[in-house]
Amino acid sequence: MQFTIKDKTFDSGRLNAFQQLHVVRRLAPVTERLVALAGSA
Repeated sequence: MQFTIKDKTFDSGRLNAFQQLHVVRRLAPVTERLVALAGSA
C-alpha cells in the first residue's frame, strides 16, 4: 500500500498478527493520552 504525506510517498506492507500486536502495544500510551485530552476538552 502506498500513501502520500506532504508530497512524500511511503510504502507499507502487510503485518502479521504478532507484528500488529507489537505496534498496538507501542501506541497504547499515546492513544491513552489522546483520549484523556479529548475528554478534558
